[in-house]
Amino acid sequence: MPFIFRSRLTDGQPLNVLGDSQTLLFGADDTAGAFALIDQENPPGFQVPLNLNEIHDETNYVISGEVEFQVGSNVKILRSGDSIHIPRGVAHRFRVVGKSPSRMLLMFHPAGLESLFRELNLKFPPGAPLDIAELNQVCRPYGTRVLEL
Repeated sequence: MPFIFRSRLTDGQPLNVLGDSQTLLFGADDTAGAFALIDQENPPGFQVPLNLNEIHDETNYVISGEVEFQVGSNVKILRSGDSIHIPRGVAHRFRVVGKSPSRMLLMFHPAGLESLFRELNLKFPPGAPLDIAELNQVCRPYGTRVLEL
């Protein structure tokens, strides 16, 4: 596998996934399917719906801001320098808390969920109404379920 360099400012693929501002840095094609790496930057109050990944583990690293994670019944606020690993099969969500935007690195392993994010980016543009049944129809082939909006 060749050496690959990416800058989020010039080389990443920008995505808006249900309001989540993402830059895809590395995907399955770059890592032989091992992992995907995404840079996320979101304003205070932004939150991701409660969801569950059946195929992918997820690791998040907070670069800046404060982010509240709910993993199963556990709730924890992460700050700059904190990280969390969420194994597949565990319901989870996050919400940006505090007064400043957050920036995180998100890694899925194995890769593949970035393809779902690309599809959601196209099917649900910012401000589009969200229907949980329609979302799950798109998410199902990727082993992901939205449990609650």
